[in-house]
Amino acid sequence: MREYEIRDAASVLLLTQLCEAHDGLHAVRAQIKRDGLMVKGSKGQMRPHPLIASETQYRAALLACMRALRLDVMEAL
Repeated sequence: MREYEIRDAASVLLLTQLCEAHDGLHAVRAQIKRDGLMVKGSKGQMRPHPLIASETQYRAALLACMRALRLDVMEAL
């Protein structure tokens, strides 16, 4: 907050969404780490973890919010 002025309602909403995306991203990463990248499907076949798609969506939301707030995206990566 010291480095950036985030005072208007729209920016606060974007910051809130950024934080929610950050939390969600870390939660799905932790679950994927516990389960592994590949999990058993309904017929016993191995398939990519279904949360990988959620991880991608959270990452995209996080980066979109950072760009909208004009935050340094490269520092986050």
